[in-house]
Amino acid sequence: MLAFIKQHGRMILYCVAAVLVLAIAFGISLDGKKGMILIAAQKAAEHMEAVDIRTERDVNAVMAAAARRRPKITYTGTNAVSGTAVNLKEMFSAADADGISVAVEITDVLDVSGKSVLYETKEQRKHKTGKYDPEGFVFSTAGIYTVHVKAVDREKKVSRMKFRLPVT
Repeated sequence: MLAFIKQHGRMILYCVAAVLVLAIAFGISLDGKKGMILIAAQKAAEHMEAVDIRTERDVNAVMAAAARRRPKITYTGTNAVSGTAVNLKEMFSAADADGISVAVEITDVLDVSGKSVLYETKEQRKHKTGKYDPEGFVFSTAGIYTVHVKAVDREKKVSRMKFRLPVT
């Protein structure tokens, strides 16, 4: 028995102390309320005022931003000719819901077979390090190319569109 107490005595003391702490925490009664945690929570909440979040200005601002239209992207360029450099960014324009001009980004250019001619690998697409510059892009052959365009306004609303661009 002495060996058992020497080996497990500290654990028994910890268990007894834990049971006493739990009994104090959940067994104390004050004003008909039982449990120290419940009493502390109710005392902390006594002087709090209920806030009606529907009247807050921040909520109205968030609702207005969520209802905002996405930027509108339009094709403003002319026909492209194979073998000559064209600025793809100038061929597209975008405006936000207020009519303010927004920058456009050319995210990809696909040939007739659906293969990217702007990026050689997925890694290049991820890091946007293509083999061609969208501002001095040269279409190698005639055909219909699919250009992926993206625009983001000041409220972080994003528009993505695909345009079929004929190249002669």
